[in-house]
Amino acid sequence: MYTYKVNQNGIIYDITFPDVSKKTLIILLPGLPEYPLPKQLMLDLANAGYFVIYPRYRGTFESDGEFLSRSPAYDILELLTFLEKTKKITELYSPSEKLIEFSKVVVLGPSFGGSVALHLSQLTEKISKYLVFAPVLDFKSHGNIQSEQDLKNLLRFLEQGYKNVYRFKKENFYKLLKGEILPSAFDNKIDSSKIVLIHGNKDPSVSFQNSKKFAELSGCKFVEVEGGHLSFSKIPISLILSLLEK
Repeated sequence: MYTYKVNQNGIIYDITFPDVSKKTLIILLPGLPEYPLPKQLMLDLANAGYFVIYPRYRGTFESDGEFLSRSPAYDILELLTFLEKTKKITELYSPSEKLIEFSKVVVLGPSFGGSVALHLSQLTEKISKYLVFAPVLDFKSHGNIQSEQDLKNLLRFLEQGYKNVYRFKKENFYKLLKGEILPSAFDNKIDSSKIVLIHGNKDPSVSFQNSKKFAELSGCKFVEVEGGHLSFSKIPISLILSLLEK
């Protein structure tokens, strides 16, 4: 089983194909920062029968453009629209055309990827399920709780530790912190039947209690797990598969 690389309108993504398909496409939305790529997770999900896509947000890693010039959710929506229309991708190495047949879409997003997933849920009805892990629910109020990560330190970390990897204007990062790039999940109506919110009860970066409160207010399913802040490398494949099958 192989992982293929694709370029669609400047967005680079990796894709794996199942040997026996469940006709379901899983889109993995990266955190911030996130080391691409979660190859073992992609292979495990493909072995379970899923098509799996891992995109690089516009303006990050190999993708063209500028990060945070708008919500990454719009790029994911454009990618999904393209895949639904064509059902084909052209992988870059050969290059060769491959068929991707799916009737259902599931989105997985940890941390920042979960925030993008929640915004995406406000933009489209095409997606059947969202598994969001420890998302920032409201950037403008994030950090008001003492235990939460200071995202201004994240700006410094990205500028110094990921130079040329995340390519953005500082003013747009501050727009993110003001809630102008990704809207507050509390302020917008969501289809709670499609969303499962999973959070580690010892998370030092994003408030566990805030997630629990949001789940109660919105009516979405809430899953408490033991441990800290969740990323693709820290989410057990057994948990993901059990949530996909429910």
